[in-house]
Amino acid sequence: MLITGWGMGTTPLEPLSHALQQQGYCVTVHDIFNPHQIPASLINCALNADVLIGWSLGGQLAMTLSAYLLQHDQQEKKVITLASNPCFVASKDWSHAMPKSVFQQFEKQYLQDPQTTLKQFYFNICRGDAQAKTQWQTLLEFLPVAKHELYVNGLTWLRQLNVLDVLATVPSHHIFAQHDQLVPIAVAHALSENVSYEIMNNMSHSFPVFYATEVAQRIQHYLHNR
Repeated sequence: MLITGWGMGTTPLEPLSHALQQQGYCVTVHDIFNPHQIPASLINCALNADVLIGWSLGGQLAMTLSAYLLQHDQQEKKVITLASNPCFVASKDWSHAMPKSVFQQFEKQYLQDPQTTLKQFYFNICRGDAQAKTQWQTLLEFLPVAKHELYVNGLTWLRQLNVLDVLATVPSHHIFAQHDQLVPIAVAHALSENVSYEIMNNMSHSFPVFYATEVAQRIQHYLHNR
C-alpha cells in the first residue's frame, strides 16, 4: 500500500508502483487522507496489505494507519517511510523540522495562490539533486487540479501530526535522502537507535519519483531481511 505526499496526487508514484509490481508485489496507490477519521475503504485495504509505504506526509499517514490497526484490529503492519519526518513542524520536543514561522508563511502563500505555491514547492522537492531542473519540469506535468480542499486540510495535518511515539510501537524502516531540502538529514541521526533507517546518497526529496527502481530494490531488501 503506497501513500503519496502532500500536494502531489498519485501519478508521481506510478513508476514506483510499477517497479514493485515487477518484483511480484500487488500494489495500490492512495492520496493523502484525514488521519483523525480514516476512511473505512483505506482501513480494509491496509488490513489486506503486508506493508504500508508512505512518501513525506504519506509516511506519517502510514505510521498513523499502522498504529490504528494495531490498536483497533490487533494487526501489526510494517511501515516504510520515504523522505518523511515524524514531525514536519519544529517544536520544543523536536527541532529537526521546518520552523513554525516558515510553515505559517508557506500555508499563507498556498491559501493566497495555490498554483504558484505548488510550482515552487515542486522545485523545493527536487532541490539537491543534480537533475533538479529537469525533475521539476517533469513534476509540473503532474500538477493536480481540483484538490484544493484536500490540500488545505493536508496543511493542517502537516502542522499537527507527530508520530514520534508511534515509532516505539510500530515496526518501521525509514529511507532518507542525503540532499533533501525539506527533511533534514539530522532527522535520521536523531531517531532512536532502535529505529531502522538508511540514506540515499546524492538524492533529494523527490527520490521516490525519479529513482523508482532503486527504491523498489531497497524496499525489497528490507522486507526480505526482516
